[in-house]
Amino acid sequence: MTSVPFDASAAPSETPRRPYFFISAGDPSGDAHAARLVEALERRFPNARFVGYAGPKTAATSCDVRVDLTRFAVMWIGRAVANLPNFLRILKNADKIFRDERPDAVILVDFPGFNWKIAKKAKAAGVPVVYFMPPQIWGWAQWRVKKMRRLTDLVLSCFAFEDAWFRENGVRSTLIGHPFFESTRNPQLDAAFLADLASAENGRSTAPSLADSTDKTDFNAQNAVATAKPSAASPETRAASPASNAVAPPFPAPPSQGAQYLTILPGSRNQEVTGNLADLLTTAQKVVAAAPNVRPVVAAFREEHATVVRAELERRGLDYPVYVGKTPELMRAATCCLAVSGSVSIELLSLCKPTVILYRIGKPQHFALRFLKRVKYITLTNLLAISRVPGETPFYPKGEFAKQTEHTARERALMLFPEFISPNDRSDEAAAILADWFLDAASRNRRIAELETLRQATDFIDSPIELAVEKIAEELARRDADVS
Repeated sequence: MTSVPFDASAAPSETPRRPYFFISAGDPSGDAHAARLVEALERRFPNARFVGYAGPKTAATSCDVRVDLTRFAVMWIGRAVANLPNFLRILKNADKIFRDERPDAVILVDFPGFNWKIAKKAKAAGVPVVYFMPPQIWGWAQWRVKKMRRLTDLVLSCFAFEDAWFRENGVRSTLIGHPFFESTRNPQLDAAFLADLASAENGRSTAPSLADSTDKTDFNAQNAVATAKPSAASPETRAASPASNAVAPPFPAPPSQGAQYLTILPGSRNQEVTGNLADLLTTAQKVVAAAPNVRPVVAAFREEHATVVRAELERRGLDYPVYVGKTPELMRAATCCLAVSGSVSIELLSLCKPTVILYRIGKPQHFALRFLKRVKYITLTNLLAISRVPGETPFYPKGEFAKQTEHTARERALMLFPEFISPNDRSDEAAAILADWFLDAASRNRRIAELETLRQATDFIDSPIELAVEKIAEELARRDADVS
């Protein structure tokens, strides 16, 4: 019997069956991308059903989020073991859904430790698996490519070098680009908040003092909020096509003699915040000592992180403002940024913001990375940069262990975002680089120009989210044709 098309464009005489997608996204950034993917899939398949595990952003869509998986976003094996009972309970429920309800596809978003288990359960139940924004196994666990081949039907890769690596290793991969580039071109921003930051830089703010406000998260309750709505992609731009590369700044950059913002991005995971906060604030203090016009501000992912940050600021006698839910605005307002490692570097690249990456890890983890890390940098922006240098590659030669104690002079010279991953205090070096950018406009502008060149070379797909939807639809149509 001929199957009913799995397509929203089915003929009026046909009744397209209701597609059913299971979503699993555990990292906060993955939750944001999953939410946009659900909305795009719903536009393509208006009657689709979505169930799964994700975070608050995906829960705000039509997806029935059964568990807030972002609460269990952890790194390193010790933290994962501590959450094992939670993961086992959630996994058991997923297995029941796969066997009893038979979703048309399981869509995984990063979060490899747990999502590998989800993929295994889905494959055992005969449910196809699509990995959207796959884990970076090419960087730290290359042997897991065998698992990727076995447990996935399609991988939607974000970077050209990533797509090439997966294909070379026998994985069905297609390049869709990184959604951060698209979200930067179509931002949803708090215009009133940005305007007040700009006014405060020039001493004209009429809103509550940014530095003295006792509750910096209630700004929206006291001020009108205006957001720019994202432009809808037309059918012609759903496939890969040259992107519109213009990124307009939210307001003119402040003069070099005026106050300039240093946006501190302490991460979205609890352990990132607690493990790196002291070094980030120490670095900021050293930057301000060298460049007194710099104004540090902290972008906290959630209120509990803000509480930790404010306590440490109070202990140090500092009055840096802390904001929750204003990361996109604070990145745009920044002259420079100070961040921990993560996908945030792609968003910072898309904004061409000079950034230093500072990540403190323990000595056992640092030692382990000598044997696990297969790429020259921990920062995606740096990997993209070196992948475009003739004769260079992001990867260490096969069999060569990473030199974790320090990068070579050549590797450091090719960094666009200077990075320090170490068990030791590297705040002096990080602060010196940031202070140079703040004090020397020419130096800062050279780095901005280098970032702009890389951004134009890598932001080449108009809508990664829409392209992902097209590839998922093609995969499901292909499977329908195979069983008809």
